[in-house]
Amino acid sequence: MIENRKVEIVEEEVEEVIVPSRSVTIKNGEYLDIEYPGKGWVYLGAVDMSKNLTYFGRKLGTENTKYSFSGKTAGTVILHFYKEDLLTNEYIDDYIEVTVLEEKSSNLISLLPF
Repeated sequence: MIENRKVEIVEEEVEEVIVPSRSVTIKNGEYLDIEYPGKGWVYLGAVDMSKNLTYFGRKLGTENTKYSFSGKTAGTVILHFYKEDLLTNEYIDDYIEVTVLEEKSSNLISLLPF
């Protein structure tokens, strides 16, 4: 007797593990400046699309690229930054973990270049 067997191939999803290069904790309402050396950096947003931070934009026209944020709601968020070098065809993905506390504040915190 011949048996018919159905073989089902299941592809497993491989979850990418993100390891932040730096982490910082700020209070709710506190300002955070993140500075990268040189030009060409792009902010791609929060990895999980959370709204823990308010993004104020980037400052251009200087040697470095500076991004400004403010704590909006308590929680932890991972921010994604990216830079591509067109001459060498190399790229850098950088992730920064920001934890916003419930405690209120209005001080400025700067995260220096890595």
